[in-house]
Amino acid sequence: TTAPRVTITSPSNTTYSQSNISFNATVLEPNPETSGTLQLTMLNTGQTGINYTLTNYSGNWGFTNLSIPDGVYQARFHINDTAGNMNNSESVTFTVDTIKPQVLSPQSNRSAVANSTLFNINVTVNERYISNVTVKNTTTLGLINESGLWKINTTAQALGCPIGLQESPCLLTFNASDVAGNENA
Repeated sequence: TTAPRVTITSPSNTTYSQSNISFNATVLEPNPETSGTLQLTMLNTGQTGINYTLTNYSGNWGFTNLSIPDGVYQARFHINDTAGNMNNSESVTFTVDTIKPQVLSPQSNRSAVANSTLFNINVTVNERYISNVTVKNTTTLGLINESGLWKINTTAQALGCPIGLQESPCLLTFNASDVAGNENA
């Protein structure tokens, strides 16, 4: 009358930057069935879950999916024993994000500035889960997220732009990183 004890060993409740995900659980049960089921559901899509057969390797049940599309998922493990007791309460939520973010529409309130004149730079990024946006010439500075618009007030000197009496071009490079570790650089 006791359901098998199931411990999920992978995936973790995190964001993955690759589309091949291993699903593994340890089952503590003297008489487990010869197979179990993994139900994988993409959340917020209205789709029903897809079932995959798990393989039992001496109490370690597993399956690897080599091509999961980007999205947020719930993986629920269904393991039963020879007496028909089912454990289907173990699940984990994880995210797959393989797409590099893009910095879009860099804008400044000035087209030319003296080295010590404050000016602002604004950019947007095409992704919600951004961990960091930077701008640099020879010095890298972090931008601040204000409701999806990344901003900085700085000077040309702080960015490491050429210092001189005449206006000099200053090439700025933007970099965005998401929580999965994908970078646009």
